Amino acid sequence: MKIVQIKTKTNFDLFWSYCKPHLRAVLDNATFNPVNEEDYEYFLGGEYLTTITELFKRKQNKLRAVFFADNDENIVGFASYVIYHTEDAKCFLLEFNVQEAYRNQGLGTKLFSLLENHWRNEGAVYAQCNCSNEANKRFWLRNGFVVTNIIENNDPENIVYEKIL
Repeated sequence: MKIVQIKTKTNFDLFWSYCKPHLRAVLDNATFNPVNEEDYEYFLGGEYLTTITELFKRKQNKLRAVFFADNDENIVGFASYVIYHTEDAKCFLLEFNVQEAYRNQGLGTKLFSLLENHWRNEGAVYAQCNCSNEANKRFWLRNGFVVTNIIENNDPENIVYEKIL
């Protein structure tokens, strides 16, 4: 398995073609926060794409997106994140996905380990993420994340998970 950094608009468009169904599944399966039509509209209707595209283009603390590929160059998953080099070198994970055909084989943990090393090489000191359901929470806790006392958007159900790298 290897990480393929997404650097071109063409690859970013391919990333979005994988990301959009992933986001629908996240919204459909969210249990920690109630999801409403506005959430679907934001994430699937174009506003989120505009936001992440701007983050991808900015000069500092830019969004980075990667594919995970097997030895035959098949895309088995993807991730997106921002490392805040101008702050405290926090890496915030926006998306992490293992394609459905590759799930439940221990691959997620292997891919995350690759990603974690990749983050360290890019200068990240620690990582944060959110969880949308119990399965996500179990995965991140199994991979060394802990629950912080940080609550996003004043929502007690929107808890941040953190890991020192």
